[in-house]
Amino acid sequence: METGERRGSAVRHDLPVKPWAFVAVMLGFIAAGTWLAVTGDGVARWVGGGGAAFFAVGLVYGLRDLLGSRPERQPATAEDRAPVDMTPKPWMLLVGVLLLVGFGVAATVFGEGRARWLGVGALAGAAFGTASTAWKQRADRRWGRPRSTVAPDPLPAELRSDEWFGYEWEPGVDQPLTAAEEDLLDALYIAARSWPADHVESYAYRDDDGGLAAGIHVRDQTEILEIRLRLAEEENPGGRVEQTLRRPVNRVEWWHRDRPYAVRYEFADTTEGLVEAFEAQWAPSGLHDELIRTGRARNGGWIQTAALSEPDAVVAVRADGRQFETPPLPDFLWYQCPLERRATD
Repeated sequence: METGERRGSAVRHDLPVKPWAFVAVMLGFIAAGTWLAVTGDGVARWVGGGGAAFFAVGLVYGLRDLLGSRPERQPATAEDRAPVDMTPKPWMLLVGVLLLVGFGVAATVFGEGRARWLGVGALAGAAFGTASTAWKQRADRRWGRPRSTVAPDPLPAELRSDEWFGYEWEPGVDQPLTAAEEDLLDALYIAARSWPADHVESYAYRDDDGGLAAGIHVRDQTEILEIRLRLAEEENPGGRVEQTLRRPVNRVEWWHRDRPYAVRYEFADTTEGLVEAFEAQWAPSGLHDELIRTGRARNGGWIQTAALSEPDAVVAVRADGRQFETPPLPDFLWYQCPLERRATD
């Protein structure tokens, strides 16, 4: 993973109803508003047109949410800005509810017959929307409490593998392996059979210069460690790789209101960071701006978690090549921290 690369799923704001039910309800309100605007008189016509437009905007916003509110991020550069928070602001929700209530009251008071029933339906829709939003906000906070864990004693059995460094090449595009490169890859494969393979993926490839290279990835809730080897330039890299794979890794977490807002994977023996994440919308009020103001952010606004106070939880992830089950996390945007150490005093 390159420095500053964003990893992991974007924050998604899933709707608390089934997609088909949401689309059906919104289309129903749009149709009702359009009918009132066409057949109504005076205030009823204005209320119908405004209601149809409001629900159309809500449908577009909801469909964007259903289809994934934020696309896959590209590698960050120094010019990149901090991620945009796509969550509806409280005032936006308030305005929406007030418009819906206004639509319902106007149609009920000024409308007749079916128009009045549309008003009653709009009031019911406002009540449903308010209740579902409150339910969703409550569900978003259901991450419990921070919980630290330690490596089990004794450690579980070490996982080994005979599948290392597969090399796939496309004729006419990639250069096939030479005899010397095959020897290098065979020697690395033999060494790798004694390495710990728990949650480890590996592959061989050609780098930008056409040389033979190998990549090794370790994953937990996201990719936490990447090792790259240029085989023609390194003599006996196996010792370095195995030592790195056996280093202990912790996940440190900072929580606010029953939800983690910052997470950091680091080597447990040195606190050197590997990857980290910070979600401003879940953090204590004013913390993100304070960190930016005091220079605790990299280019693009990525917060340095090493600057945060004592974490609320420390979760053991790896020890001596064994990987442990860890509590789930909300979706974060991950980025690499360049092996900076975290203050532990």
